[in-house]
Amino acid sequence: MFKMKLTMFKILFFSLVFAFAFFQIGCQEEPPKFEKGETKEEIKEELDITEIGLQPIENTHQALNEAVGWEQTPGVKEYRKIVDHNLPELKKLKDHVAPPKLRKDLGRVIEIFEKELSEDPEDKEVWKEAHRIMHDLDWVLLGNVPEDEIYFGASEYLEDKRD
Repeated sequence: MFKMKLTMFKILFFSLVFAFAFFQIGCQEEPPKFEKGETKEEIKEELDITEIGLQPIENTHQALNEAVGWEQTPGVKEYRKIVDHNLPELKKLKDHVAPPKLRKDLGRVIEIFEKELSEDPEDKEVWKEAHRIMHDLDWVLLGNVPEDEIYFGASEYLEDKRD
């Protein structure tokens, strides 16, 4: 009897794992493709950020990965650390980028850090939103392809780059 229950449990467990994996693969979007002939270098040139670079995007994405990865819910300590280390550079980058929609993306992450998370540093959905924007920008603009290769479609700037 016990072996039968164990076998049924295994079948149910693996069915759920495969269903979840199939769902994840089927729901993810493809990252934007650059227009014919357009290179990442041209995109970076369009951003007009030669003096500051894109490092704040990568740094913020890494910090958010550590804070919210694997469905973690960061607390006040993680919030302060991320804000103290990343917010000044994000603000500086936002002031230097040319495309308005990229400024809007960065502005949204800044707003999340300054307002929404300062009021509730454990709001998981807001953390996710900030992470997804930075994740997509880091992948497409810096070429840091994540292991899971999930593209969220959270950046307004990158949506303009779709074919």
